[in-house]
Amino acid sequence: MKTAILATLGAAVLGYCIYFDYKRRSHPQFKEQLMAKRKAEQESGSNGKAMAQAQMFLAQGTQLINQQDPRGLQYIALAVISCPDDSIKKLVGQKFPPEMLQAINSIIPQLQAQMSGGAAAQ
Repeated sequence: MKTAILATLGAAVLGYCIYFDYKRRSHPQFKEQLMAKRKAEQESGSNGKAMAQAQMFLAQGTQLINQQDPRGLQYIALAVISCPDDSIKKLVGQKFPPEMLQAINSIIPQLQAQMSGGAAAQ
């Protein structure tokens, strides 16, 4: 008797799940909403990774500059290059003196050329 009740309840729950999924998928805007949601998730994910990478380069560059190491400028230039928006560039502009900004801006084209050359070689 208990197994019959459990089987009936299980079938009812499974039937409701199938019915709900059918209604959800047959909604006129289901595919459009799903594609928009996936696109938004993909864009935010890639921007988040690039932003984290830019912040890592900025932290390493700042640390190297504090140690008087000239490689710090390259790391800061990489942070500016790898950031998808201008937030890191604005932060660098506020944080460092104009002479250092000129040095960073002169390094950026060289790094971009190296990066595009390295990508073409692979």
